[in-house]
Amino acid sequence: MKVLDKNRERRYASVSDLAEDIRRHLENRPVLAGPPGSVYRIRKFVQRHRPAVSAVGVAVLVILLAGASLRFYQRSERRHWVASGPFRKSTG
Repeated sequence: MKVLDKNRERRYASVSDLAEDIRRHLENRPVLAGPPGSVYRIRKFVQRHRPAVSAVGVAVLVILLAGASLRFYQRSERRHWVASGPFRKSTG
């Protein structure tokens, strides 16, 4: 923990720096005491912007489902066209 670190160089420089980190924690923003890992920062971002992230997730899901549906429809239409069109093998 940055507050209790034995090395003075790694501790908070002042009480106001500690207060700023506490404020950041209460606002679900990344604190400066911990390592700035990408997973940690992404998790904090999602916590702060939960409605927007959810809306983007739903939009991406709808687009993927629409694309998959369109692909299956086109494949079905092509099979139907080939089976009934000029490329049908004649039996005879």
